[in-house]
Amino acid sequence: MAFRCFPGIFLLCFSVVFPVWSKDPGVASTARTFTVMAYNVENLMDIDRIAPYDDYAEVPGDPNSYGPGKLLRKLKTISRVLKSVDNGAGPDVVILNELEADHTPDTTVADMGAFLGKYGGTTYEKMLNPRVTGRGLADQSLGGRRPEGVCDSCWGSSCWSRRA
Repeated sequence: MAFRCFPGIFLLCFSVVFPVWSKDPGVASTARTFTVMAYNVENLMDIDRIAPYDDYAEVPGDPNSYGPGKLLRKLKTISRVLKSVDNGAGPDVVILNELEADHTPDTTVADMGAFLGKYGGTTYEKMLNPRVTGRGLADQSLGGRRPEGVCDSCWGSSCWSRRA
């Protein structure tokens, strides 16, 4: 068993020390420091109202439910924390924990290039504000399709509740 592990260990050691063996003298001098940040965003969910937990589905009329306002506050906090690193430049690498896995893969944007071309200069504040964008760009990204779990009478209205 030890012999079978030897090639993998050898390759790992070789890859770690390879820059020392390089014929190019400038290789070692190009090293630079960089910042890596791991950040637990504590259940950052989208607002498509389809979530594995009822705590992350907006309840119409409940200001404490997880809706555009709460998501906006979370995004502003994340932005503020990232900007606090390296005198406002932010980290070079960010590892985000506790992001929601998409439960509506059939609602992805078909042409990402066109979507980014149309909304590339838009702020997330505008994307989450239904007064500015009708139902909000976050909802429009569904392409007009009613997601599973949203009642027919609520789809497209300001109510948008989940089925019990």
